Amino acid sequence: QTLRLFRRQFGNFKTSKLEPLQKRTIHKRSNEGRSGRSGEKFAEAEASPLQEEGKLKKLFMIGILGPFAMYVPYALYADWFQVQLCLTELKKPKHLPVPDDFFSRADEEQFIRSIFSQTPDRICIMTGPSDSGKTTLLNQCLSGRRFLVKLDLREHSVSCVNDFVRYFIECVHAQFLRARTWFVDLLPVYGAENWEMKYNLKVYDLEQALSCLTDAMLSARRQMPDSEWPVIFIDEFNALLDFAHARDGHQLLQAVLTWAVHVTKELHLAHVVIGSSDSFVLDKLHEFEGLQGRLRYLKVGYLTRQQSITYVRHHLPALSDADVLRVVERLG
Repeated sequence: QTLRLFRRQFGNFKTSKLEPLQKRTIHKRSNEGRSGRSGEKFAEAEASPLQEEGKLKKLFMIGILGPFAMYVPYALYADWFQVQLCLTELKKPKHLPVPDDFFSRADEEQFIRSIFSQTPDRICIMTGPSDSGKTTLLNQCLSGRRFLVKLDLREHSVSCVNDFVRYFIECVHAQFLRARTWFVDLLPVYGAENWEMKYNLKVYDLEQALSCLTDAMLSARRQMPDSEWPVIFIDEFNALLDFAHARDGHQLLQAVLTWAVHVTKELHLAHVVIGSSDSFVLDKLHEFEGLQGRLRYLKVGYLTRQQSITYVRHHLPALSDADVLRVVERLG
């Protein structure tokens, strides 16, 4: 692409046209009759096309070798470098949003925390009706935890493979793919070629980011107690099904689910939690090969009657017991 651009810009510069000037410029050295300032000006005027061609060649070599020389040292240590960056971010505690008036659901919290303290062996599927408190409950259990990666597909909408891959790279801090975009910025390529190289991320890029996250979690596991495990939480997983009918969308889902089985069932390395309020997700997941017997279902429903009574008493302490029961009966 760089050569094509160079030829397009400087294609009129032909060496054959410069040969007569080159011969006359060399001949001036033996020309006794041209001396003084006028002769020097004449020599400079004849040599200027050759000098400009030399400058263009130097600029061309700098444009080719400059970015390459900057990129080679990074490429040699890319694997180690990217894992260390990802590991550094994983060690930081993640504080997830939990409302101040959060109503504690002790039984559900205790059950979820007990799962996260066990050795990972299956993918956790958390389902339930909309606004039943699935995300808030899980945020309460995971807030302040280290080695946590959360992909919130409700807040960060994705409409294609490129959107999800870019968002995943940001969440796991896979800096090596960001460096790829920096390298493209250095190339003298513009227009459609630049956009295609820099912004059109594919499933292959996702697989690289997943491999980086796996290596980082393997390094992190050596520094963690036996009762603590990394957790990857993908909220509103049903957003990925909107473009699953496309070929690259199906490949993306297959790559994510295959990786989830690999780190849970095979490596016992991390807990993978998939949250969704759409029951269609369960039917869709059964269509993928290799998931039979490797899923754990966590269903979160609305509050029970006793929990609803406790909730109303906590938020409306001025109501009598009869009024509290009346509110629960009317509102559910």
